Amino acid sequence: MNVLGMVVEYNPFHNGHLYHLEQAGTQSNADVVVCIMSGPFLQRGEPALVPKRERAEMALSSGADLVIELPYMFACQHADIFAAGAVSICRELGITHLNFGSEHGKAAPFVQLVDFLHTHRGRFDERVRFHIQGGCSYAKANELAYRDLEAPGSLPDLSQPNNILGFHYTNAAARMYPSLHIGTIKRKNASYHDISPRDPSIASATSLRHMLERNEDISAYIPEASRRILAGLPALRYWEDYFSVLQAKMLTMPTADLASLYDMSEGLHHRMQRLMKEATGFGQWLQLVKTKRYTLTRLQRTAVHLLTGLTKEEAHAASDGQHVDHLRVLGMNARGRTYLNKAKKNISIPLYTKMTNKKTPQLAVGERADTAYALLLPPSERQKEWRRDYDLPPLLLF
Repeated sequence: MNVLGMVVEYNPFHNGHLYHLEQAGTQSNADVVVCIMSGPFLQRGEPALVPKRERAEMALSSGADLVIELPYMFACQHADIFAAGAVSICRELGITHLNFGSEHGKAAPFVQLVDFLHTHRGRFDERVRFHIQGGCSYAKANELAYRDLEAPGSLPDLSQPNNILGFHYTNAAARMYPSLHIGTIKRKNASYHDISPRDPSIASATSLRHMLERNEDISAYIPEASRRILAGLPALRYWEDYFSVLQAKMLTMPTADLASLYDMSEGLHHRMQRLMKEATGFGQWLQLVKTKRYTLTRLQRTAVHLLTGLTKEEAHAASDGQHVDHLRVLGMNARGRTYLNKAKKNISIPLYTKMTNKKTPQLAVGERADTAYALLLPPSERQKEWRRDYDLPPLLLF
């Protein structure tokens, strides 16, 4: 049986995602499609525009069979940890094929890239340290170190965001799950960073979020199920909506508590706290705080951990950055349920289809993330969302 895994955010699910899902299914001759989906907060440190239950419904309505949540401890992380969590889930579920979108579009060069960097590991690490000492962010230092090695032109370009993730998926698979077949589909008619569409039917999620924020019609770029689900939502979630909560926490928390937050490096908390008093909104605050070393993505992730109150000590106790400690089912159809019933015989960690009082460390942290995600809602709506997240069974779409 061919079981296709796809690591997704679907923020929101659009025609480009549908194209990838269909093409990946064909390429892998998939019998079952499993989406490993980020929860309330995403890899680049943003709140999901749409709650995870609705995004799971978008996926199931468009060809996915089973949706599993990528735990918060992996979802809002650097690409290497993000990818390790996803591959860990693939191994637990017996997924046979992993497919990702990329700018490069061919799978074999990603395997060659992993071999190339493994061969040049010492030199690569030395150049990463050199660029970090020069004031670069970790991500930028990796990109520059790769260029310094003068890799063959046939290998994927690691300045491209989806190629970067593709490399980390391939690298994690080589370390953790070598039998996993790697596949990729070339991104079609839209770049990850596009802020406006260049095609009449395909647009990046980034450009669609910008359009939605301007109250523009995106119906030409999303499937019917996404249109229906978006129309039924009372509100979309943007960072600006959380600014008052962040400001209150940043300005009232003791300095020592701020310093203890996960991913808060030495001195950054002083800068963030001082400049918070000068800002009137989230975007303005980030622009004031950012430097060459502290990129917007890095600062957004730190803001997420401030919102959830995650400390360094809690994070290190909950996760080794490699292995998930549970599987949480967000939704499935009949084929997905049949597969899960078969696969769970070999799963070595707790499987949650409904919450209980007995939670793994990563699930307990994830519950706090769900709680924080709902804080922008009126009190009665918050309670509904919290009950829905932890009282309802997975979405069943038959």
